[in-house]
Amino acid sequence: MLRVTAILLVLLNHLPVYRMFMSQHGVGEIPCLIFSVLVRINVPLFAMLSGALLLGRDESYGEIWHKRLKNMLLVTVGCSLLLYLGFVFLRHRPFSVSELVYGLLAGNLKNFDSYWFLYAYLGFLLFLPFFRHIAQRMKSADFCLLLGVHAFLSTVIPLVNLVLKFADLPPVVLSDNINTALVRAPLIFYPLIGYFVDKKIDVDAITRRQWLVLCLCASLGVAFTAGATFVQGITWGYTQSFLNLFTYVLVIVFFLVVKKFFSVSRCSDTDVQPAPSFFVRVVSFFSPLCFGVYLLDPLLKLMVYDELKAATVSVVGWPLFSLLMCLVSFLTCACVTWLFLKLRKSLM
Repeated sequence: MLRVTAILLVLLNHLPVYRMFMSQHGVGEIPCLIFSVLVRINVPLFAMLSGALLLGRDESYGEIWHKRLKNMLLVTVGCSLLLYLGFVFLRHRPFSVSELVYGLLAGNLKNFDSYWFLYAYLGFLLFLPFFRHIAQRMKSADFCLLLGVHAFLSTVIPLVNLVLKFADLPPVVLSDNINTALVRAPLIFYPLIGYFVDKKIDVDAITRRQWLVLCLCASLGVAFTAGATFVQGITWGYTQSFLNLFTYVLVIVFFLVVKKFFSVSRCSDTDVQPAPSFFVRVVSFFSPLCFGVYLLDPLLKLMVYDELKAATVSVVGWPLFSLLMCLVSFLTCACVTWLFLKLRKSLM
């Protein structure tokens, strides 16, 4: 469920509805802003899942190369080449070997913005054994230190700078020589947090009062983020600078809520679990296809986005068009991925 939610939010992040708060005025401005704040948990959710699923395993460097790094390299190169050829033929751009090669190495091919995650994930996989040593030895104090430093950099300093800007004073800038990569890099911080939250926090032991506190913290996080962005927007113009003020709070609470909702307790006198519901079966079907959806979405948009926009925006408006495009992309790319996996399985 977490994976399916994350990919849907990624798709929405790349559609016009995500930035509608920048152009809305009046009563529609706040709902659009809150929606954009919630969408921002997309990549952190993927990163937390990676930590929860991978950092508890014990694999050698050779296993990591053969099972993960090699495949990820092939996927990155293959999908980037496919998307580049799509731009060449569908947008009538000249083919350039040097542009392709240098762009692949640097990860800066034009219109390939959404593929930045592949490069970040390659870096995560490259140092996976180191992150495992850290994660598996994390104590509650280590977790609190990670969260505290991240909160200071992501919440306290931006809010202080917002106040300083009102006072017409220069912003506070932390020296780059203070190396805080553990809490700044999404593919380091969130996997470590995801591992701890998944392995060390028992959702069944959380009391009702603690759940209320967690949900209150998440709600306040959304309110403060939306408020800071709104103040910035009406004073100096909208940017995305403040949308991540409390993302770490939202994604942790959401992770715990979903885990609690889908946890299945075994009966005390039998080892038989109830049959999964239709909804669980549907989610379980789409979950392994989500990475394929992420890879194929830019190519699908290249082929149908402009035509679908021209045919529907004037009739349904930007919000419904974005939701329609999200649904079309998710289902189409999931079906293509499923067919590819079936074909691959039959050939092996």
